[in-house]
Amino acid sequence: RKPLEVAEYIPLEYLLLETDAPYMTPVPHRGERCHSGHIALTAEKIAELRGCTAQEILDLTDKNARTLFNIG
Repeated sequence: RKPLEVAEYIPLEYLLLETDAPYMTPVPHRGERCHSGHIALTAEKIAELRGCTAQEILDLTDKNARTLFNIG
């Protein structure tokens, strides 16, 4: 439950999505290897918790990653 709690309460400007946690593959793919194709599922779950759309989470986390890694 802790990752969901973090996703629900972390300030949005600090939220990032990643695929380097092979044991945290999102449902319905639990038990499979995690890969970037699952990012949309992760965004959907976070959007559900935060009361917004998955696209809003994807846009926000894209912006956050670009800022963090200084990508134009």
